[in-house]
Amino acid sequence: MSKPYTGEFRARVVALVRAGKAASDVAADLGISASCLQNSLRQERIDRGEIDCLSRAEGIELRRARTRIRELEREVEILRVASMLLGEDAPHPMCPCSETRLSHRSAHPMSSLLTTAQDRSAAEDARRHR
Repeated sequence: MSKPYTGEFRARVVALVRAGKAASDVAADLGISASCLQNSLRQERIDRGEIDCLSRAEGIELRRARTRIRELEREVEILRVASMLLGEDAPHPMCPCSETRLSHRSAHPMSSLLTTAQDRSAAEDARRHR
């Protein structure tokens, strides 16, 4: 596997071709493949806006944005579960479940995760008041 060339090296190679040297001669003189040189030339044209495609900077920005979106989606899911665990006494007003805590909780897809000390204390209170 060939090593990746630095951005500075690629810029100098492109500059040599832009200065009028034949691409095949530049590739042979510097010991790089013709396809590597062509890829560098194509990316440089993309970065300058000659070809309608993502530039390097746009690609980097897009990857960062997608990573951040995944992080935010995980955080939202964690908050949803935490909300269900901590706020189960008051079901959401728009929830189609009945207003009792047990039926609201048993209707939730994560109801098996919602067994807490609060449930045990509520059950004990119910037994005491019988």
